[in-house]
Amino acid sequence: MNLKDQTVQQLRDSGHVVIVWTPDEIGDADGGVLEEVAIERGNTYLEDFDEEE
Repeated sequence: MNLKDQTVQQLRDSGHVVIVWTPDEIGDADGGVLEEVAIERGNTYLEDFDEEE
């Protein structure tokens, strides 16, 4: 396992959520915008999840 994979696994093992898109997956899309969208939608999900409990 390479260092990047180890780091991601350590973060997951400690309870973090890690999302990784490869450059091929991102293609010509704006990576910064993708991050912002993922964060925004993730926060909305977490807010809705908290309200359900």
